[in-house]
Amino acid sequence: MKTPLLFTPLLKVRVWGGERLKSRAPGAPAEPIGESWELADHESDTTVVRGGSFDGKKLHEIFMENKEDLCGKAVDPASPDVFPLMLKLIDPKQDLSVQVHPDDEYAGKQKAGELGKTEAWYVLESEAGAKLYRGFKPGVTKEAFAKALEDGSVADLLNGFEVKPGDVLNMPAGTVHALGAGVRIAEIQQNSDTTYRVFDWNRVGLDGKPRELHIEHALAVTDFEDAGDNLCKAEALAHESCLRECFIRSEKFNFDRLGKFSSASIELDTKKESFHILTVAEGEIEVVTDEGSVKCGKWDSALVPAAAGKYTIRPSDDASVLLFYKGK
Repeated sequence: MKTPLLFTPLLKVRVWGGERLKSRAPGAPAEPIGESWELADHESDTTVVRGGSFDGKKLHEIFMENKEDLCGKAVDPASPDVFPLMLKLIDPKQDLSVQVHPDDEYAGKQKAGELGKTEAWYVLESEAGAKLYRGFKPGVTKEAFAKALEDGSVADLLNGFEVKPGDVLNMPAGTVHALGAGVRIAEIQQNSDTTYRVFDWNRVGLDGKPRELHIEHALAVTDFEDAGDNLCKAEALAHESCLRECFIRSEKFNFDRLGKFSSASIELDTKKESFHILTVAEGEIEVVTDEGSVKCGKWDSALVPAAAGKYTIRPSDDASVLLFYKGK
């Protein structure tokens, strides 16, 4: 199996969502859409291939039938029966809730087989004055946070700042965070949907009732140490035909960006060790392997199987491409 794959996204209604993602898939509901799950294999939520020889097949089916060809060595030993990563686009018209995610150990104790959730954000668009929250202001303790949860002053403790398109943020499990209104992102994450909501800006849900909070779990998993730099720093990697920048290297996933292309085509290599996920932040690309090709426009994503080995992308002059994979 070496065929590059495109998927039909799953649109998720969210009280804080907007309208920008409704065009990502046919039959969008009238309610606000907060998330477009571009590539997912989580319980009943599994994206379906669009076009090509695997047209209509679910990612989960392809994974189970072609595990080694699709993932190489990148299957997560903590959850070996699902594709290990999930890719989302997020469009908040309102601030998201203040939330935190558990690590693998804690998540697995609450629900057998569930992974924790380490994630990273790439800012696609940011409206004037829009900001997000990551970690706490210096000196915030568990006791201070618990008190703020009781009296509704959580926002006063959070580290908030403005961002611009192209910024990258790492969100390890345990990091308190909230995405602000008007900041549209691509999010790569572990295959998990476990979120502990700690503060929701005194908002009600689409049903008119306050949304559930998860205070006990949140206090148990929150990391009160310094969250480190707000933004990931880019490290330039050698490539003769483009600027390749590394933002994140971790056991959960790797995150690079390709841009400033100096050739009509460039070669990449999965080394048969991991799948590659290519997300187009700007411009467009064609992805070509030995068994076929797919075209991706702005904000589209392609999944290249590990078995593809060396393959080619043909970028437009203005293309900027995010690359996600596992391993070395």
